[in-house]
Order: sequence, then C-alpha cells, then structure tokens
Amino acid sequence: MKVAPFEYCRVADVEEACALLSADESARVIAGGQSLVAMMAMRLTRPSRLIDINHIAALSYIRKDGDTVAIGRQPTRQCAVERDALIASHVPLLARAIPWIGHTATRARGTIGGSLAHADPAAECVLIAMTLDAVVTYFADGKSPRCRRASFSLAPCSPALPAGAMLTGVRFPVWKGKVGVGFTR
Repeated sequence: MKVAPFEYCRVADVEEACALLSADESARVIAGGQSLVAMMAMRLTRPSRLIDINHIAALSYIRKDGDTVAIGRQPTRQCAVERDALIASHVPLLARAIPWIGHTATRARGTIGGSLAHADPAAECVLIAMTLDAVVTYFADGKSPRCRRASFSLAPCSPALPAGAMLTGVRFPVWKGKVGVGFTR
C-alpha cells in the first residue's frame, strides 16, 4: 500500500519543530522513519505533514550525565548506540538488545528516540526503557519536562506527549557494581 500524500518540512531547531507540531495536530516528526514509515504504509497513521529533524545537531548525543547515560532523540542512530563504549559499560542491557533490532540497514537509519516516540509495542528499545525505568525528556511550551518511560505511553503506538510537544531524549540509569544481563528473543 502507498502512503497518503503529506507535506514535508525540514527544521533547524526544536522550537521550530514544536511550532509546526502545535499548528497541525496530525503532523509527525521523522528522522530515521523505521517505525513511522511502516505505520504510514499500512495507513495506521496519515500525517498531513512530516517534520524532518535530522539537521538538529543538538539532539544527537550519547553522554554520561550524573547517574545516567543520556541519548539524544535524533539523529542518534541505533548503530551508533550499538557501537558505543559508554553504552556497553554503563547500560549493558541496552547494548545486548540493540543487535536484535531488525537488521543492519534498519539500525543504520532507526533511532532510539523514534522508537520510543512511536511507542511501538514490538520495539526492543521500548522494552529496555521500561525495564530500566528510563526517563524521557520532551520539549513543550518552551520547557523540557521529564517523565518515566513506564508512564509515557497511553497505549501501544500512543505516546503520552502533550499537543505540540516533541520527545528530545532519554536517560538510562547507570547500574553500579557488578551486573549480569542477558537478552534473547
């Protein structure tokens, strides 16, 4: 099936993206598109506008921040997370799960933030974020509130973002001491 027609906008910053989201309730954010494009192809969602956030450099990071490892929404690709030494040493469960996401091409385009923002029930990123009690950050009304991943979804494919808000990142708690993890499908 083909996607329904939509308008395409490339934005330079989070504020511009949120302004476009506020102006059009059916608009959606895209960077990797691995979740969104599939949903569009099946006509599960029909956005009137796609807001491309690939060029917002401020959202692309992996860094230790206190007792957490913070990952920017996009364009921090899953393949970057897969190869990151900080993730491997401080969030080993995420490091173990990432190779199970789709295939190499999927991880080369897909993003952690996109997976979380679409609340895809089949996504390993959502499972890991809920298991580790990760905290998502989003931008709305000039502020960057945070909430626990477990309270972030209303239902599968239905994130609890306020109108005009955009997920901007996720923080995974750093496990202290000796930790053993495993992940299998």
